[in-house]
Amino acid sequence: MDRRHSDTMLHALAAVAPGKPLREGLDRILQANMGALIVVGDGPEVLNICSGGFLLDAAFSPQRLSELAKMDGAIILAPDASRIARANVHLVPNPNTPTSETG
Repeated sequence: MDRRHSDTMLHALAAVAPGKPLREGLDRILQANMGALIVVGDGPEVLNICSGGFLLDAAFSPQRLSELAKMDGAIILAPDASRIARANVHLVPNPNTPTSETG
């Protein structure tokens, strides 16, 4: 793993470390026996595959994350997980992307 990927992995692990708000939100979702599709990052590469849902742009809190997880769509967070950008979003990948699996 090169240095850039190593730094990215360390940053991701730090965000979900015990005591962090994102970890608390994830723990709440797990304790409720639910699941969620959570995307950390709301740059153009993410927003280009978003469809539907609603713009939230609210401060992040573990409680908000667990409540939004009750919906079917993805939850889009800011890159630093400080804000909830969108919720109940459908992620639609580029249909021209080659794949060997379907379903």
